Amino acid sequence: MSFSESQHAPTSPGDPDWPPDPAAPVGVLHVSDQYELLGLLGVGGMGVVYRARQLRPVQRIVALKLIKLGIDTPQMVARFESERQSLAQLEHPGIARVYDAGATDHGRPFFVMEFVDGKPIAEFCDEAHMTVRQRLALFQRVCDAVQHAHYKGIIHRDIKPSNILVSVIDGEPQPKVIDFGVAKATQPARGVEFQTYAGQFVGTPAYTSPEQAAGGDVDTRADVYSLGVVLYELLVGALPFELRKEVSAGGVDPSRPFPDREPRRPSAGWSSLGGEQEQVAARRASEPSQIARELRGDLDRILIKAMRTDREDRYASAAALSEDIRRYLNHEPILARPPTLAYQARKFTRRNRALVTALVAILVAIVLGASAAMIGLTRAREALSREAAALREERNARQVAQAVSDFLREMLAEVDPKRAQGRPVLVSDLLDRAAAELPVKFASQPLAAASLHSTLSETYHGLGLYARALGTRVPRSICCGAGVERIIPRPWTRWSSSERCCAPIVFSTKPSRCCAIWSPAESDCMVRMRCQHAMLRRHWVFCC
Repeated sequence: MSFSESQHAPTSPGDPDWPPDPAAPVGVLHVSDQYELLGLLGVGGMGVVYRARQLRPVQRIVALKLIKLGIDTPQMVARFESERQSLAQLEHPGIARVYDAGATDHGRPFFVMEFVDGKPIAEFCDEAHMTVRQRLALFQRVCDAVQHAHYKGIIHRDIKPSNILVSVIDGEPQPKVIDFGVAKATQPARGVEFQTYAGQFVGTPAYTSPEQAAGGDVDTRADVYSLGVVLYELLVGALPFELRKEVSAGGVDPSRPFPDREPRRPSAGWSSLGGEQEQVAARRASEPSQIARELRGDLDRILIKAMRTDREDRYASAAALSEDIRRYLNHEPILARPPTLAYQARKFTRRNRALVTALVAILVAIVLGASAAMIGLTRAREALSREAAALREERNARQVAQAVSDFLREMLAEVDPKRAQGRPVLVSDLLDRAAAELPVKFASQPLAAASLHSTLSETYHGLGLYARALGTRVPRSICCGAGVERIIPRPWTRWSSSERCCAPIVFSTKPSRCCAIWSPAESDCMVRMRCQHAMLRRHWVFCC
């Protein structure tokens, strides 16, 4: 509806009813020779904001804020002027700039600001389906803008989603903080300071810090509290607590809008949504379970720290809040959490996932390489051990062969007629002498002794001297020596690890085996002789 459609609407700033009622239709209306009003944007506590066109020196669309009729008391005019002065000090891409200021012909002050063609931050994020991480990144810019205002000595005192407009500039979302109408200067210019009287409420109940709602003195941490509530709503899709509404004759009492307890954790707030989770998660391009995981832990701590009832426990500044958000986004340990070793290790792993994966792969390769090297070394040692054993066996075999050869040479030397001195030399006598000398000459050579005992016994057996053959069996003390198994010829002997016995000769009328069990202390030999059948009238069993 155009302004001309209203017959009774004022037509110029000189009319006593000008500016028009905010609810009335607004058309092209000149505020001065430089600006014309195009439409109503909003109504605040002190003024009305219009969309306007600047005519000169440049033509552009601006936002023009004009003080309301009926509240133009000296105090309110001074506060309006204070807002204009405060905004004039702020030069930040996240804060709407002030272009000009002036007054109508009737002395109504106004000032001209940058027109922000954007949407409230919560609405913008939902329509753009921004994820939790994208919302956090966008909110960092809001913190930067508020921090700039604090640096300039301005406390906003009414930070809420509708006072943070987001527009798209060069393809990137850019938030703008607007409406410094109730801002407070920490160091008022020109010696003017505006106090909030006791019991007077300033701000928006849902986003106001406890100390501000109580009408007490506030500092920059009041804005930090409001930022925490806004961020909570952006992430969870709900406020951190239910407002306590006390109804009186005048309606809701705004002096008691804050709870007496700490706000609930974002993860708990998300759980309380119940059936609404699917819809809220869809506006965040995520699944409900994913948002629950993201909110749990660091984000719980960041938001709770920002909204502590006691301002001493909050972040000291908007910059500190932004810094912790940056740390969270970069997977670094946040300042709102105790820096335990396990927590820092998890963050390091998450932040350097590729490096940790490479280190783990290298470590696994080292372990596998070391294991392979150990296995190879063990096998090499076993091979060396086997080679050494083979060399020892070969050496022992040579020694045994040499010893047997020398003994037999000495024994056969007895057949020499010069030594016999004309006496007849019997083979049995030579064998008897050799058997008698064996224990003495080969006391330190058990392998050679075993070989010679076996040879003598076989020779006696071949001569039919069976009793003597049995008398020259391998003694048990020699049987228990290492290596005897490989010297005593089969089928005379067999080693056994299951039958722990040694047995003497036994005569029988039929093939048999016998074993006289030695005591446990003497059973280390583990030897058993295989039965050998004699074909001369009887059977016998040779045992060691």
